[in-house]
Amino acid sequence: MQPLRLRSIPGVGEKLATQLEAALGGEDRALQALLDAELPPVEEALGSRRRALRVIRAARAASQGYSPDEVAATSDAAQLLRESLEAVARHAGSEPARVYIETLSPAPSGRASAVAEALAPLRSAARRALEENWPLDRLRGALQRLHWPRSCPPARLRRLVLLAEPPREALRRLQGLLPGLRVEERSEPDPDAEPGDIVYYDPHGVAPPGAPRTEALEPWAVAPEAVLEQLACNQGIVEALIEAHRVSPQAVAEAARIEGVDAQLLLDAAEKAWRALEAYKTDSLGRDYAEAKQRLQMLDRVATDLEVWLNEEAKRRLEERELRLTAAELLKLLDSIAAGETPVPPQLAEIFEDLALEAENRLAQALGLTPEEAALIQGLVEPRPSLPLELNREALERLRAHLARRTEEARYQGLAALARAAEPMLRLLPVAYRVLRSLDVAQALAAFSRRAGHRSLVLEPGAAGVGIQRGLELRLLGQPGAQPVSYTVGCTSYRPEGTSCERIIILTGANSGGKTTLLRLVAETVLLGQAGLPVPAERAWIGPYDRLYFISKPTGMLSAGALETLLRRLAEIVGEAEHRRVLVLVDELEAVTEANAAARIVAAFAEELAARPGATAVIVTHMAEEIMRLVSPEARKTMRIDGIEAKGLDENYNLIVDRTPRYRYLARSTPELVVRKLSATTRRRREKQFYQHLLEKMTA
Repeated sequence: MQPLRLRSIPGVGEKLATQLEAALGGEDRALQALLDAELPPVEEALGSRRRALRVIRAARAASQGYSPDEVAATSDAAQLLRESLEAVARHAGSEPARVYIETLSPAPSGRASAVAEALAPLRSAARRALEENWPLDRLRGALQRLHWPRSCPPARLRRLVLLAEPPREALRRLQGLLPGLRVEERSEPDPDAEPGDIVYYDPHGVAPPGAPRTEALEPWAVAPEAVLEQLACNQGIVEALIEAHRVSPQAVAEAARIEGVDAQLLLDAAEKAWRALEAYKTDSLGRDYAEAKQRLQMLDRVATDLEVWLNEEAKRRLEERELRLTAAELLKLLDSIAAGETPVPPQLAEIFEDLALEAENRLAQALGLTPEEAALIQGLVEPRPSLPLELNREALERLRAHLARRTEEARYQGLAALARAAEPMLRLLPVAYRVLRSLDVAQALAAFSRRAGHRSLVLEPGAAGVGIQRGLELRLLGQPGAQPVSYTVGCTSYRPEGTSCERIIILTGANSGGKTTLLRLVAETVLLGQAGLPVPAERAWIGPYDRLYFISKPTGMLSAGALETLLRRLAEIVGEAEHRRVLVLVDELEAVTEANAAARIVAAFAEELAARPGATAVIVTHMAEEIMRLVSPEARKTMRIDGIEAKGLDENYNLIVDRTPRYRYLARSTPELVVRKLSATTRRRREKQFYQHLLEKMTA
């Protein structure tokens, strides 16, 4: 099979291909997004969810060598396919798993086995889920957190300043991982750099003290915030993995095995990443950062308290030393000293010198400054007599700038440590996503199989037919009292007594007896089975088909134009059956025209199909006897009349029907049972009289 190209996908022309390439970064990336069923970027590129789903479905089918609309050959069949896929997808917990299932499509006979084989690991995991009794409901709840991997550009990146020649290959790799990273080469540090705006590549230790510096050209070291923000953007994947493992370790291990990865490796990375994200969100960046941040935050409060203490303490000490001066005289003396008119008395000088020294010590002690840091606040208080005393703002700002640098350095170190712990999970995100999606798809298949009673499906490439044991049409799943049906048409390994591989079935029976429901069940089984999915039956056998034609019951007398359209469709089916395997499901075409002509049309159609070995059909009709009289003896050899029999009414006047058809049995439509029900249940005298009169005519 030729490698898939974007423009070879059915429905993808030059314009659409160009849109996808421009939005997703080239043909290879666009193809990957389509085949992985990544709906968000494709939807954004195409501007339509419906179109995105259609293109994804087409790409996935084309990768297997067929068209997504190849098997479902009528609008009725296509609608039934959508409903069938949705019925399975409804059991998934996450949207990625639902989209993955809904964008599958049935493969024609030549590709059905390969498509089924591709999904075999997921079906095997689903069987194991049922055998080991995985907690499917709780798993589905955990997997609701799963989303597609997201790309979230950081709000900003630090500048990388190179203070030494870096390994060029490492730098190129880093720039590839961090698009938009600004790199500067300098012989000395940038004196005007803001602490949070820069990180130095500094293997020789020449960066200023307190400046963020690294010797590793890795994203966690150069842009720790970007690593953590990207991971926070994908936190749902991390949490889904941790929660799913908590619910069912064996389920996660099985999904990891399918994807060929180590489940424990993934879990370890996820737990480290989760702890890092929690620390990042709560600004818990380590003890050094907490202490540095606290000192910086305390600076203004401590300075204010210190200034209050200084003035109160100065007054107290002055009052102790200068008891013979009034307050006014003291102020006059201080003013005279300040003006240089009076020399400073030794006792007074000693007071203010002591206060200046004590103020520095108090500030250093309150903030826990090192001796080197305490040196920054020398001159914090001018040691000369004056009131009120004020702290030196320049000394405070020197200290503030130093504390800010230390805080930013500690913040950077804390962020880098978190990012280094979290980065393995960032690299493993695509793998974790695939593991979780596989797990969600597998548990969805298991949940659907459990609800449908499904145990096994056999595709028989050499056969041409459908066999069903204990099947329920999808709309009946879970309904109390719904009766499972067993049936066969054509030739498979399932051959109940009374059947001989007849390919053309005339299905008769009671009104509301389940004939249409049986047609839908056969169609659902083929469509889901050839898509590689479980079917709504305990066991099923399918001789795969190339085309499935489902023609629903007309709602009234067709116009001449509609009749012509229908006849063209029947002729198309006959032509297709010449060289392809076709399954035809026709529901009561009696309303196509007058009864005599309708019987002849159906008889001619059945006769043509009988003459073509690739054709299988179930034709629901109330004209079985008329049709069989009109077909040739040769055609009758491949035909069979089956019937769904109504046995009467129960105590609630509901039809008593055996929904499984009897083989080789002409069942009557028994409209008299419907009339009897209406006669028994109506309360209006005139209507009851009419129904009784009608019943007399029917049973006469």
